[in-house]
Amino acid sequence: MQRTYHLILMKNILGCSRGQIIRTYDLKGSKYDREVAINEAAMNELSTITLKDIDFMKMETKLHIKNQAKSRLRDIIAQDTIFLKNLNLIDYSLLVVKVNWEHEPANPQFWG
Repeated sequence: MQRTYHLILMKNILGCSRGQIIRTYDLKGSKYDREVAINEAAMNELSTITLKDIDFMKMETKLHIKNQAKSRLRDIIAQDTIFLKNLNLIDYSLLVVKVNWEHEPANPQFWG
């Protein structure tokens, strides 16, 4: 039996190197099973772990977004929601990346 797989590939639009990333969150708007078990050793490596909703609420509490960007973000989320609804899909994540914009790393490793 042959299966068909559909993939969506997205380009990195962060515009930063890996060394500038402080934390990454995969937010779904839910609290059910949305926390990463972080041990003490992993606390020093938070830039390499994708955290979840409860982790975000504990570490960041909210997003600080300028009004113009906030309006644009709402429009994009609304368009994405309509697109997913038309495909009968219900999964949506908002990828939030906390970046240190003050220091460019000595050896930047940009995402390919």
